[in-house]
Amino acid sequence: MISYKIDKDGNPIDLAYIEALIYAHNATWLTRAAERTDNYRTAGKVTHTSHIWSEIKEVYMKIQGNKCAFCESELEGKTSGKGVHDVEHFRPKNRIAKWKLTSEFKKLGIAITDPVDSKGYHLLTYNLLNYSIACGPCNQAIKKDRFPIKGNYNTDMENPSTESVAEVPLLIFPIGQEDDDCEDLISFEGAVPTVAVSSGLPFERAITTIEFFRLGRADERGKLFKERCIKIITIDGILDDNDDPSDYDDILKNMIADYSDHASCGRSYVELLKNDKAKAAEVLREAKEFVRTYIPDEELD
Repeated sequence: MISYKIDKDGNPIDLAYIEALIYAHNATWLTRAAERTDNYRTAGKVTHTSHIWSEIKEVYMKIQGNKCAFCESELEGKTSGKGVHDVEHFRPKNRIAKWKLTSEFKKLGIAITDPVDSKGYHLLTYNLLNYSIACGPCNQAIKKDRFPIKGNYNTDMENPSTESVAEVPLLIFPIGQEDDDCEDLISFEGAVPTVAVSSGLPFERAITTIEFFRLGRADERGKLFKERCIKIITIDGILDDNDDPSDYDDILKNMIADYSDHASCGRSYVELLKNDKAKAAEVLREAKEFVRTYIPDEELD
């Protein structure tokens, strides 16, 4: 999982940046979205049964390099792939469902607020910093209307940047300048995501994000693990024995760029190659073995 904070030209990805992309893509969308939000403010809920966020799906596909925001799986491009990209509302628009904790997660002792009021964040339905693009498994099968937090749900908020002091999301939001950098919190050991911090709220957010999206569950997300393993195998195959480790980033720049699938996993493996070739060789053997023995996993619940 990576953050999308700057584009390939070094421009910061913030609200103004996204608004400019949307206006260039569809000049009337921002006005129509504001009108709908005004209606929801008066009604106290989402009132439309048809929605317009799919009209700007391509904007977020561009920002994310046609990848899922959470698992970094590559999805199809705009010509033929819009059907496999979901516009995901980070804070759910209609209701908040309870996340059923696994026994392993319960042992961590992380306090999560029970969403006793199932009302959603209706005023964030068209908030541009509440959107990302996600794959079907991450959005439809896993996240759905769930949104684990610490503190108190503030479902009447209109601006998460200024109104979420008492509400601390336990999932990391990858787009824009507001949240932590994902790679400061989550790293990889081979194909396995690991927590990069040892304690405190950053640890809780990292481990919750990994557990929530089942990013470390090869038994449930085998295809995802296979993709990461292939990434590792491919990176190793591109390098020659006489390549200087100081040149790895330049040689592999397209393989580990933000727009590349599983960039975080790839970057972690490259760092391992630079610093511990024996451990990297072990990781490579494990990746090859996983791919050799891979059997498609059952559907997620």
